[in-house]
Amino acid sequence: MQLAAAVAMMSPTYLHRRNIPTAPETVAEEFIFGSLDLTNPNSNPTELTVGVVGFETPDSVIAAATGTANYTGVGVMAFISANAYNTADMQSNFTVNFTNSTISGSVDIDDPLTNPLTYNFATVNVPQTALTGNGFSAQPTVTVNNPGGNTYTFNNETINGTFYGDNSEVLAGVLSADYTENGAPGVAIGYYSGH
Repeated sequence: MQLAAAVAMMSPTYLHRRNIPTAPETVAEEFIFGSLDLTNPNSNPTELTVGVVGFETPDSVIAAATGTANYTGVGVMAFISANAYNTADMQSNFTVNFTNSTISGSVDIDDPLTNPLTYNFATVNVPQTALTGNGFSAQPTVTVNNPGGNTYTFNNETINGTFYGDNSEVLAGVLSADYTENGAPGVAIGYYSGH
């Protein structure tokens, strides 16, 4: 019999209330859940799930919005292969044109093995994409900027995002891709948020 455990990491996205700046209001929470083999102390997660839950902005608010807004924030990407598990911090930067109902932007990924953070390992580029309801879904491209002597390929890239809060104060979502590192296959999956 194999023992397994679920592990979770949550990262709340806070907005400060206007009249009480010291009282944070959580409108979205990102999560990553994984399973581990408890009989092997050196085991890597064998399955991961990421997501975002929160108070979504109503579709009608997004449809009535005009002007542009920039959303900058952070996130976490997990790289999983048969023999390795690494996580990397991310920085997100999106521009939303509510008047035209479009979004574009990028997510910069840090090399999972460097310190301090440089966010120069790879860039997930999101082309101009139409907003649908209170969010978007797109097929981005991944550009590896600093492979560190390794060879990477990415395919099946996806990213989506949803607006959270009464007036779209937060943009948060998930991204994923299949990848190879020096020919060895793996899956990259992560979450981001910005305000």
